[in-house]
Amino acid sequence: MIYCIQGTVIDIDSPWLTLMTPGGVGYEIECTQLLLQTKQLNDQATIYTQMIVREDAQLLYGFASQEEKEAFRTLIKVSGVGPKMAINLLSSISLSDLILAIQNKTPQILVNCKGVGKKVAEKIVVECQNRFTHLTFPIQQAPQQPSAMRQQQDALAALIALGYRQPQISPQLEKALASGIEDTSEIVRFVLSELQPQ
Repeated sequence: MIYCIQGTVIDIDSPWLTLMTPGGVGYEIECTQLLLQTKQLNDQATIYTQMIVREDAQLLYGFASQEEKEAFRTLIKVSGVGPKMAINLLSSISLSDLILAIQNKTPQILVNCKGVGKKVAEKIVVECQNRFTHLTFPIQQAPQQPSAMRQQQDALAALIALGYRQPQISPQLEKALASGIEDTSEIVRFVLSELQPQ
């Protein structure tokens, strides 16, 4: 098993990144968006990896952190969730939002992730309820009261239902919370106004 690879980034073609090791071996790795957003050509990088071996291919998936890799390994244990869907999930929403959606039993947040239907989203929430308790990760927002957190999750679900994607609306959600807006409808209105062309 390849735990991680160190080397130089020589090509980025989303979702693929090619890493050249000091020994002269180039690895083509399918990566999460979080990882791709932090890398540029010629960067020296350490990428945490998971190899999936199939009859017709050996696939290498790359992650920005050990926690992200562990989340991927947890997701692919869910019936109906393959490596491609797990990568899409981790690219569509942050790890903290994924875990919050599971803990708060809000599968609708997962439905708009590429390739994730309602039944699979519900299955992820049910089967992963106790699988992420060992993970620790930084939450990049101020601690919230439980009611405020529910309002945020409700607003996120409402915006996703309107067709917006989580990476598109997360910065505006954080601005709303930083401004002290906690009511669900007010959060939705604020985010929609921020997304309107100036």
